Amino acid sequence: MKACDARHWGVDCAEKCDCKDGDGSCDAVTGQCNCEAGYTGTQCYDKCPVGYFGLGCLHHCQCDNKGTCDHVSGACTCLVGWTGTFCEKPCPQGFYGLDCQEKCVCVNGGHCSHVTGVCVCPAGWIGPTCNLS
Repeated sequence: MKACDARHWGVDCAEKCDCKDGDGSCDAVTGQCNCEAGYTGTQCYDKCPVGYFGLGCLHHCQCDNKGTCDHVSGACTCLVGWTGTFCEKPCPQGFYGLDCQEKCVCVNGGHCSHVTGVCVCPAGWIGPTCNLS
């Protein structure tokens, strides 16, 4: 019995693998698809379930604060106002928004929300930027 290439299986390698995009590999004896990292299902068309990633979808995502996990690599994409490898840190003081790219405009000791940029004014100050006494 000759060895089959990655895209064929069965007796004399006569069967073609029926995997994602027609170019996926399969088991030479059973024809079961060997899914790439991040994919699952009988033909490898399904992304890993939410919360899992990688080869065989065996790895559990570690994103905090409702960050989303890439189904292939496990890399986290943070929601607005969060940063860090696992979205574990709020934006640093003075910044807010997506990827913490927005600069806060609060004055007179006001602190802005790391998510929205809305100023929280100290006693004695009011206004959108804490500029009115």
